[in-house]
Amino acid sequence: MNSNSSLIRACVAGILLLVWAGAATAQVTVGERVRKAPSQRELNAESVRLKVIAEAERKRNAAAAAAASAVAAGTAPPTSTVVAPVKPEAAAAASPELRMSYARDVQSKVSRVQLDGGKVAAIEDGKRVVLDDRLLQQLAATNRPIYVEARPEPTVVPVPTVLQQASGSAEPKVATLLREDVLLPTSAGGSTRLHAFVRDETGLNYVGARNRFEGRFSVALSPVDEGAAVTLTAPKKISLGVPGGKLLDPVPDVVIATLDDWTPVTIYVSQPTQPYHVSVSASTGDHGDPVMVEVFPPRVNLTTDRKYVPGYGLGTFIVSISATNLIDPKGAQISFQADGGMIETGNVVTLDENGHGSLRMRSMGSGTVNVRALPPFDGASVAVVFKNPWLLLVLATVGGLAGATLLRKGRAGWFKVLRDGAITGVLMTILYYVGLDWVVKATGWTTLASAGEFVALGLGFLGVLVGIGVLTAVGKK
Repeated sequence: MNSNSSLIRACVAGILLLVWAGAATAQVTVGERVRKAPSQRELNAESVRLKVIAEAERKRNAAAAAAASAVAAGTAPPTSTVVAPVKPEAAAAASPELRMSYARDVQSKVSRVQLDGGKVAAIEDGKRVVLDDRLLQQLAATNRPIYVEARPEPTVVPVPTVLQQASGSAEPKVATLLREDVLLPTSAGGSTRLHAFVRDETGLNYVGARNRFEGRFSVALSPVDEGAAVTLTAPKKISLGVPGGKLLDPVPDVVIATLDDWTPVTIYVSQPTQPYHVSVSASTGDHGDPVMVEVFPPRVNLTTDRKYVPGYGLGTFIVSISATNLIDPKGAQISFQADGGMIETGNVVTLDENGHGSLRMRSMGSGTVNVRALPPFDGASVAVVFKNPWLLLVLATVGGLAGATLLRKGRAGWFKVLRDGAITGVLMTILYYVGLDWVVKATGWTTLASAGEFVALGLGFLGVLVGIGVLTAVGKK
């Protein structure tokens, strides 16, 4: 009986010991958690501190705007100091509290539809990253700019008032508003939303001295809330694509140093398509928005010294060229193409300082031939008719017969005299038309025409008179 009582007392003591040990362990754990968690007083103090910082930034921002307005109006006292406006901060310069505040502000300005549609992005390690809820919070907490596709396609809109004034012109301006807006952090721990604009200034004009199109457009970033006192602490890179061309200025990259101002961009393109679009994006890695740049192609006027020439190589003509609608024409090269005939001076003509040039062509066969300028001097052409040279040959024969009759000597038969005269007259006429200037060599005359049917009559007659001597002299050479 005593042994049983002892056993019962030992069991009860063991149970009580285990209960006491568990209670002690639980008390220690709870104590540690209480010590690690911030008190409600600390949380309230932190909230008040953040509110004080935000209020101080708001007042400083308002003071900056008021001081700047006073300076612009000339009413500021000589000793007044303009307070710097709120600036977007770099990630390394922002405190953890401000970065988290920026992240929360970004999340409040990005819709669920935009996130689910893959329309929110950031740049990480030089690459474009499409964001979801987790990545948005994670990357925004590092003070990264956030890019939001705010509209389905780029839209042509009137420029904001501040950008109108920055253009330096009273004439109303329009610009292309890109699809994406940019969210940037401010020193108050919030975010500012920027619109990205592109404006064509000159279009693409042909520069003859460099044989290419050159043009200028401008890009700008502007706060959605006009008058917001926000500046950039570092240049913002703009992505640019120039199909068939290159960036001339600035190089190597297009960057925007200040908000609410136009940054000019100069490009060149060898052969722009119609219509021509550059690709512009406020973020790196995006395919960019197509922005139309107007193309002003050069024009050329073509004329000939004659519309009808003898065919089969017996006729030549000159095509005169006058180019307009281009800058610095000296050195511009125009290529030509003809669907008949032969271009004796080559199919590429170099213009002078007045935009003028010429090319010389010779007939081949018969029929109508069109001579046209090739792109970018497109659309200009001139037509010339190559005629069958029967009348020319008949008149050359008649001229030869007349010359032979005049020179007939002795008892030579008329048949032989006329035959030789006709052959000589035709042969000398053909030689003259194909390029042997025997008239100058034999007579010294330099004013004989090279066109017109009755020229052939004169050539046939003169050829019989001087032909044997000329052919003999040419043969000796």
